[in-house]
Amino acid sequence: MSHELSVGDTAKLRMLTVSYSPVMFEGAIREKFEEAFRDVNVAVRYVPCGDLHDEIVAAMSTGDAEYDVLMIDNAWVPGFVEAGWLTDLTKYVTPEVKQNIPPKALEVTDGFLSPRKRLLD
Repeated sequence: MSHELSVGDTAKLRMLTVSYSPVMFEGAIREKFEEAFRDVNVAVRYVPCGDLHDEIVAAMSTGDAEYDVLMIDNAWVPGFVEAGWLTDLTKYVTPEVKQNIPPKALEVTDGFLSPRKRLLD
């Protein structure tokens, strides 16, 4: 399956994250992303920190996989893996990619995980 877009096509990523200003996908972060990926439209839904886990569980439990990108707590990774909601992307994490990921993030997740296997198909 090809992931190339035709002229004029855009891809849409749906993100669920916490409404906590240091990690919000806005301002300079969004601008840099949009500059690098002009054909990708990101729709972000912010929820309070205390509600994030329940929102993710509710969304993923339907099997619909409403979101493409999730901000998750490291403590949730084992349960989400067990539920089949995360896909191991370790084989895609080259040494060059690892240079841009905080070492602690790689250590805690034992690699790199994605909630949407369809993004790789």
